Amino acid sequence: MKQIQPIALTNDEALVLQQITENGEDDVIGLSHGLRMSRSRVAQQLERLRAKKLVTIKPTCGDLWVRASKRGRQLVRYMWPEMAPAY
Repeated sequence: MKQIQPIALTNDEALVLQQITENGEDDVIGLSHGLRMSRSRVAQQLERLRAKKLVTIKPTCGDLWVRASKRGRQLVRYMWPEMAPAY
């Protein structure tokens, strides 16, 4: 298996990525409720994660649908090896 390169994440980025990976995929509203963060804060974290190629974001009716990328799932498995994949 190819070794994943270290990626610096803030605590909020790590929490959002972990939540998305646990759920398999989610929307901003669901993430906001689940993490008890404002939608704007979740959206900021998602944009940072997207820039790091850890999530994919697709617009839907009035919201954004988010899924961890392959790289994002690999990072979560590296950071939390005890997490069982939801995909």
